Amino acid sequence: MRSRLIVSFVLIAFCVMTCPAMADMSVRMDTTNGGSPYLATVTALSNPILGHNPGDVFPTFCLEESEYFSPGHVYNVTLDMFAVRGGIDLDPTTPGKDYLDIATAWVYSQFLDGGLSSSLNAAEVQNTIWCIEDEKAYSTLNADEKALYNQARSASELWGTDFHGVQVMNLYGDYNPAQSQLVRAVAPVPAPAALLLGLIGLVATAWLKKRA
Repeated sequence: MRSRLIVSFVLIAFCVMTCPAMADMSVRMDTTNGGSPYLATVTALSNPILGHNPGDVFPTFCLEESEYFSPGHVYNVTLDMFAVRGGIDLDPTTPGKDYLDIATAWVYSQFLDGGLSSSLNAAEVQNTIWCIEDEKAYSTLNADEKALYNQARSASELWGTDFHGVQVMNLYGDYNPAQSQLVRAVAPVPAPAALLLGLIGLVATAWLKKRA
């Protein structure tokens, strides 16, 4: 009996880690005067993922130049480290996934923290992100955008593999999938799968102790 229970726990854990991602939250997407930065308003949550609660509004930028969203529309969201379907730059070694560049995470964090040059406008930040993500050619950038691009490449090297809480919001709704956006954690929180696995482990340990 004990061995069958342990197997059941293992199967549940395997499903948690490998089953397709469900929506982590939903957001209403809007524009700022018809452009970027775009505004994401959290409308529902399964739990306070990344520290964002219902009603929270945060600025964000697109990762894919050739995909779209409808302003005012509510989208289901999965939180990932890659853009689904990946827009223009799609790595053939990871079908359907375009992994977030850490230089993009640096630019977004600097924007949120007010660390970018005051001479840059939001459209220039967006163009730089698209270039980092290989959605635009470097040659199409203006001088300020090229300066930000080069700064991001150099500065993000100091981050190593730490994305400082920045992730990808993949939107699902009127376009499937819709545009992919950026989000940053406002407080360190365990991933939902890790929380569930931890709970499974506690339950299994308690039951086995009781049966011992």
